[in-house]
This record gives sequence, C-alpha cells and structure tokens, in this order.
Amino acid sequence: MKHAVFFIITAILMSRNAHSQSPVLQKAGDPKKDLATILQPGKYNADIYDKPSLTPRQKEIYAKVEKASSTMVDSMAMDTTNYTPGAFNEQVYMKKMGITEEDMEVYNEVRASRRQLVVTKQAAFTIIKNGNRIRFTGPGDNKLLDSLELDLSQANPVVRYKNYPLIYESMSEETDNNNPFKSPLWGHTFSYAQPARLNDPNPLAGHQMPTVMIEFFTGQVKNTGQIFVIFSVVKRGTGPMLSGDGVIVAFK
Repeated sequence: MKHAVFFIITAILMSRNAHSQSPVLQKAGDPKKDLATILQPGKYNADIYDKPSLTPRQKEIYAKVEKASSTMVDSMAMDTTNYTPGAFNEQVYMKKMGITEEDMEVYNEVRASRRQLVVTKQAAFTIIKNGNRIRFTGPGDNKLLDSLELDLSQANPVVRYKNYPLIYESMSEETDNNNPFKSPLWGHTFSYAQPARLNDPNPLAGHQMPTVMIEFFTGQVKNTGQIFVIFSVVKRGTGPMLSGDGVIVAFK
C-alpha cells in the first residue's frame, strides 16, 4: 500500500499498563525469529488507520456513481457473446443514468482521498503468546485480528485465518515514505489466494468465479519503532463487485 499519513503521538504512551514506543530492532531476516521478537505478549495502545471520513453529500454522490457503475458493468456482461472491447461509451451511459460532470468530479475527489489513510482513533490491543503460537485480541469494533493465529512451531511458519492457511511469502523492506506510516519500514508477508479464472478469453466472465485473497503483513516502522500489522480479506462472489474487510494497526 502506498499512502501518505502522519503519526500523532499523544500522552497515552505514558499509560502504566501499556508498552511505550519501541526502539528499532535488528531484523534477523528469518520470519520465525523476527515475529517472535517483535510480537511480544502484553497490552498495547495502538493507532488505528482508516480512510478519511466523508460529508453526507460526498457519501450520497459516491454511492450514486458506484451504483451506476455497477449497473453499467452488469449491462456490459449481459451479452458476453457479442462483447467488443472499446465499443461501450461510458460517458454516454453515465449521462443516461443521471450522473453529471459535477458528480464525477466529486466522485473522483473522493476516490483520491480514500486512497489515503489517516489515524482515526486509538484502541487497546493484547498480544497473547502460548508457546510458539501468537494471537491478538482487540476491542469491540476491532475484532478482525482476533480470528488470526500465528503458528511459529513449524519449519515454515503459517498464519491461520478461520479455515484459511496463509503461507509465508517474503520479507520486504521499504526505504521511502510511501506507505501508511510515512516512514521506511521492514516486515514479513503471509498470503492466501483462491484465484479466479485468469485465462478466460472473455474479460467479463471472470466476475462469475469466486475469489478469495487474504494478506497479513507485519514488521516495524523505522521512524517510530512501532510494530505494525496490516491485514486484509477480499472476496469476490457471483457478482462483479468485490467485498472485503481489513485493519491497519500500529502498536505503541
């Protein structure tokens, strides 16, 4: 993810029952060693990142254009036999659906803003370690991480989300600030994918294939020393639209 945001460090770091900002750790490059080092058990205060909030007008226009776009995709997919790339005039169709140029300007502004992430709140999280297994617990509306279990007991570590095993993918290191934390960082990625039919000659036919894409990325932010977790679940069912859930947390 490539986003620009800034951290707001508050007095909450002084809480007696919470860990404070961590020094940048020397990474081993081995996922088992690094995760065991950075994900220490205990109670943490955390920054939670999300998309910027929208005004009621922005929400209304965004929903209207999204609905028109979804209807347009359905219309294009109705007759896949005669589908011809480039033959569909999107601007004419959107105008027929009552979408004005002003609507599109607002829609594009919203899309641009929602590619950014900001700290929307702080919350308390707990990291629980039982032998070589690591779990998370979060507050009320931040329970997504509760369904995760990191198993470091195997030769190749695995992250489990419900019935999905996320296999270790790679270690990565970003040297620029083009990420949610606006800082260089390093971390390890685990992923699971149930792919769609990618070789179908009809580019619209793939929307009928179910798809599941899950990714877990954790590591350390260089500028603050914070430990972060980025977790996302994206599913595509019988329609063209994607549905998903995710959380970005930086532990203090």
